[in-house]
Amino acid sequence: MMCHGRKVKMRDNEMSQIRQSLIPTGTEVSAGDGERRRCKTPEGQREKVVSDNDFVEEDCVLSKGGELLFGFDITQLLGQQNWQGDSTIVNNLREHPPSSYSLKINKLSQLTFDKYESHRFLSGGYNWRLVIYPKGNEKDKGSGFISMYVEFDNTKVSSTSPMEVFAYIIFFVYNKKENKYFTIQDVEVKRFNALRTVWGLSQVLSLETFNDLENGYTFEGEQCEFGVDVMVASPITKWEVVSFDEKLDILKFSWSVKDFSVLKEEFYVSERFSMGGRLWDLQMYPKGDPRRDKKWLSIFLRLSGSETLTVDEKIYVIAHLRVLDPLGNWFRDRNKGWGYLEFLSFSKLRKSYLDLEDTFFPLNL
Repeated sequence: MMCHGRKVKMRDNEMSQIRQSLIPTGTEVSAGDGERRRCKTPEGQREKVVSDNDFVEEDCVLSKGGELLFGFDITQLLGQQNWQGDSTIVNNLREHPPSSYSLKINKLSQLTFDKYESHRFLSGGYNWRLVIYPKGNEKDKGSGFISMYVEFDNTKVSSTSPMEVFAYIIFFVYNKKENKYFTIQDVEVKRFNALRTVWGLSQVLSLETFNDLENGYTFEGEQCEFGVDVMVASPITKWEVVSFDEKLDILKFSWSVKDFSVLKEEFYVSERFSMGGRLWDLQMYPKGDPRRDKKWLSIFLRLSGSETLTVDEKIYVIAHLRVLDPLGNWFRDRNKGWGYLEFLSFSKLRKSYLDLEDTFFPLNL
């Protein structure tokens, strides 16, 4: 990516790297005290003006401190990186070597063929292969760049294995001068299957940058080192579905308790009954739950003891507990209604018995 005729936003660490190691010899630098700076060619025949905002414009690099660096090709540092637009390709320098596979070539010029395929290596339970085009993959617009790919070996995928594999891929090129690895990756996960077994980047690092011994990517008699990290994303094995059945079946369970006045136990449990695919029971405290003042009849709906819930598992239940009037009521010509003048306070109604749509469900008989 050349910067002639347009601006590219630079990051602070990138500016620092430029200042430390990538200033060409013979550079003439001039800087004023105003908000605009000028830089000249060594011949003094051309002058460029750039704003004081960390931009590279044509042949000039401007730092926040007003320092001008002349004649730098941005591909020396960033390869094909594009920090603008919607690009998901990012690169960096890091100390930690690749974890999945490393490939060292002792004499690069002896590779006379267009590409080199590594031995297979295992990562995430699958076999992979690192493929390098040391002179660029021209068929994938990689002319003038190092091109790197990973190949997924699907020959040993069993019928019980997933039909697709998703993986994050990071490519590495060792820089001995920095004693770090230049890394480049697409932050999006990549999909591999029987029809799509290869993925990579055709423009990892420019050959001009890579072949220049001063940059540190080739060293000690054309030695170089490449690598790759393949991080397989595990398939989903646990999930949660939240659903509400709007057409609930109205299921009923009745429990008759005899000789209530002479009951002596603290609590009693009904027979189990099945609703919604689960077993339930009712628990009753005839003298009141001891957590209260024992002036109230206490009744609870419970999951039966044989039912178990996993950690964080929840069941949403709408239940109506009631005690029936065993005597009933006579409706006559002069007495056509029956009920309670103080059935439920409005404050409790608004607090507990209105749904999200402000709907009140009258008593179910």
